[in-house]
Amino acid sequence: MTRRVAVIGAGSSGLACIKCCLDEGLEPWDVETENSEGKKEKHIFDAVMICVGHHCHPNLPLHDFPGIDTFTGKYFHSRDYKTPEEWRNKKVVVIGIGNSGGDIAVELSRVTKQLYLSTRRGAWILNRVGDNGVPLDLHFNRVLGFLRRNVPFGVFCSLGEKRLNSRFDHWVGRRPQHCRRTAAKCHKLGSNSQPSHQRRRRNLLRYRCM
Repeated sequence: MTRRVAVIGAGSSGLACIKCCLDEGLEPWDVETENSEGKKEKHIFDAVMICVGHHCHPNLPLHDFPGIDTFTGKYFHSRDYKTPEEWRNKKVVVIGIGNSGGDIAVELSRVTKQLYLSTRRGAWILNRVGDNGVPLDLHFNRVLGFLRRNVPFGVFCSLGEKRLNSRFDHWVGRRPQHCRRTAAKCHKLGSNSQPSHQRRRRNLLRYRCM
């Protein structure tokens, strides 16, 4: 009997679960409850795997934003973001330069009148695709681990910063201000689109360090 498994989430854990299901001979399904035309579909599965990551609970620290109670515009967590069309020709600020904030900022920059990406301390921009089209995670291999353990930490970070800046010059406003020369310890944003948006001078590029 064929068993069908619904894998919800296409991140690293979701993709790993899909591979395991295939190895076990199960037929995995990635659920889409509604398409762009509003058509809804329902399926019956033998099992459901929730692979949406550990950041699935929204955190809105509204007490850190004085005047938010009198703000007449709309604010919400990135979890509730669906489509950029609602924000066409509007002025928008995206707070936070995590992976969600970075991806949403790139998408919104194509339709908004003006978009700001607010970051407390900046971040290193890391391409998701490495050299020769190889997925980036494949570059984190034993050779890199050997260098990390045996090369002086400052030298290792300097080499890392030079590598990161070879694809995108971080001095344009996104270089982390709190951990210079220690790139290995700073937050890294995985994005292929932000550097190209920077070069084309799209309206995404208004950064505010809080």
